[in-house]
Amino acid sequence: MLSHSLIVNFFILFASSLIGVFVYTANFRCEDMATSLVNK
Repeated sequence: MLSHSLIVNFFILFASSLIGVFVYTANFRCEDMATSLVNK
């Protein structure tokens, strides 16, 4: 039971970190596009 809870917690942590990285890269791309449009 303990190992199962540990696996679930690790999966949740991995999923949340993956979503955080995806949101960070998407926000960075949006800012990069905005700055490139402004520079034009």
